[in-house]
Amino acid sequence: MDASGLVVTGLAICFEVASILYSYGKQVKGARRDIQNLSNELFGLIGALEHVKIQQEHHAAQDAESSQPPPYHEMEIDDTTSKTDYGKEDTSMNNTHPPKMASVLKQTIEFLRELQQSLVEPKGRLNAAMHLMKWPLRESEVQRHLDRLERVKTYFVLSLVTDEVDQSRKMVDEIHALRTLIQDTSFKQQAVDLPGAGKTTLITAAIGELLATHEGLYDFAYFYCSFSHDESLHTHNVLGSILAQICAQSDPVYDEIRAKYATSSKKSSSKPAKLDVDDLVDLIIRQAQYRQRLHLVIDGINECSDPYNLLQSFEKILKSASGVQLLISSINEKGIEKSIDHMPKTYEVTISPKNIRHDINLLVYSALETHPRLRALPLDLKSDVSFKLTDGAEGMLRTPGAVKNALASLPSTLDKTYESILDRIDEEEDRVLTRQILELLAFSLRPLRLTEVCIMLQITPGMHALDESKSLTQPKDILDICGSLLKYNEKLGTVTLAHHSVKMYLTSSPGKNASFFKINAQEAHRTIALLCLTYLSFSAFDRERHEPRSILCEKYPFLDYATFCWALHMKEVTDLSEPLWGTLRSFLLSGDDGRQNFNNWVDVLVPDSNLAKKTTPLYYAASYGLTTVVKFLLSIGVDTEVHGGRGGATPINIAAYRGHLDVVKLLHKHGADPLKPDLSSGLNAVRWAYYQREYEVLEYFKNEGCCSNAFGT
Repeated sequence: MDASGLVVTGLAICFEVASILYSYGKQVKGARRDIQNLSNELFGLIGALEHVKIQQEHHAAQDAESSQPPPYHEMEIDDTTSKTDYGKEDTSMNNTHPPKMASVLKQTIEFLRELQQSLVEPKGRLNAAMHLMKWPLRESEVQRHLDRLERVKTYFVLSLVTDEVDQSRKMVDEIHALRTLIQDTSFKQQAVDLPGAGKTTLITAAIGELLATHEGLYDFAYFYCSFSHDESLHTHNVLGSILAQICAQSDPVYDEIRAKYATSSKKSSSKPAKLDVDDLVDLIIRQAQYRQRLHLVIDGINECSDPYNLLQSFEKILKSASGVQLLISSINEKGIEKSIDHMPKTYEVTISPKNIRHDINLLVYSALETHPRLRALPLDLKSDVSFKLTDGAEGMLRTPGAVKNALASLPSTLDKTYESILDRIDEEEDRVLTRQILELLAFSLRPLRLTEVCIMLQITPGMHALDESKSLTQPKDILDICGSLLKYNEKLGTVTLAHHSVKMYLTSSPGKNASFFKINAQEAHRTIALLCLTYLSFSAFDRERHEPRSILCEKYPFLDYATFCWALHMKEVTDLSEPLWGTLRSFLLSGDDGRQNFNNWVDVLVPDSNLAKKTTPLYYAASYGLTTVVKFLLSIGVDTEVHGGRGGATPINIAAYRGHLDVVKLLHKHGADPLKPDLSSGLNAVRWAYYQREYEVLEYFKNEGCCSNAFGT
């Protein structure tokens, strides 16, 4: 069977498997995630095979009219094909055979048939009924099928973008260069000019090289930072994932982690919830020192919530373990570039827009040949469309006349595209609403649910209940108003910015037509903190509440975010002028006039803790590092020695534990005793600073003469 026949066969099996998965989805309740993941990967493969089919038809037509050589991915590649000798192995699929499309298609069909067989219903009515009641695949089997589908899908995607011989050889050279460099030295990869320059594609290819060739010769871990997945943007989670992957490759690592937890447990009354960043870095360093080589690959580091902290962690790892090789990708930001420059043995690979022109050509060509309306356009008009769109613009293509008119005014860059989207919002009310929505989503500390955004839009300072007159009739109007700038997750009900570049555009220098939408980080954090505090000060929370946290958060949908995030936003604010300051002060001191707002907040924050319910505002201001709030509370004469929180710590103890040096200094100068122990652990502020490795705090205590008796209790 030739390649075109194999593609058709592969598509047919894909649809059969998709039908089986659909049947399981209706009858099996405990495997929804497995079914969803397999379905997503399967439809991704279907899309790739559809494009391969279109590409084959296109080449067949070309071959009939010219004597051009076959596409690069159909060629037999031997040791003389390229100066790079890349053709010695197909590192994306098999390290002993040349990368022929037909052989990969056959392997794809084998993978699909095996998946189909594992899902097929047993013969017999009773067996079939029982089979449908139970998901037949174990977690490891699901992951194996997912990995296989991802491998072949990635191969087809890469084959599509390497269609032309010249362009494909450039890509192969770059991938081969990455493969060589990562085996010789640590280096950085940066894309310049615009987001979407192909960094992730190149990184994925490099990961494929490493996975195909390492065969136990070295350890390997990778991580994709994704703006659309909030949890992937935190330093803790990046380093934790890397450590977890190392653990999967070497059992002794588990012993190191257990020892670290055991040591931490001896220092406090309970096992810590998670290792801190320094612990994770130390564990990675220790494991790297046991290995001849450890490869780490991080994609999109610029999208992290604190890329500089993460880069400092990697710098420490590189300087402490000579066998570590680091590959990272990032857009060209000055701060990140300076941080990378401090790393040892760095090498830069730059991806410029001109190097991805073929990718854009492929996308435009596919659209022109598959979309019914576009396929019917005259050939000369298609050429005009293709020429204009390959510069990165987009437009409305309805009639030949409309296309001609639109081509002259299409935006040529991503920034101009965003400016064009915002400029089309005409109504003043919609413009104000759009800016509010974008500000909230750009600086929220986790993805917001659509209901939460709607509530935030209703809140104004000083109110004591929601203003229903400001409520949107249809919450999804938010999506219509902001259009393609937002992305909505139907399953989770969350709404986020469509891409990290939207936030970059809004916080930098929007064009003059979109200057109204410029967002300032300080003002955004100030706005969100004020909304949270206003909500927590509502009349609904000024009396004692006895409902469980889950019931309260269901009844009041914004309560969860307001409870856990107001202080984190407040920490980013330097200007506590009105109305924020008055709202904060009224909330903190609500107990003085009989209101229960502050106490109810503590009860939601720390449920089922009698001691926490009696905790004073000073404790939490110290815990969150709210220096200005601590100053205010000290100025009105609050007690500095009251125990609070889960562990019965004093304000100075919790500030030392968190490493808030400015707060520690303030409290100490106002008479707080750094040697007073916690009620549960028996540790004092000096010992907490020592055990938490907060060396600046420890140095302050040493200079103040507080250390001599700190360890004698």
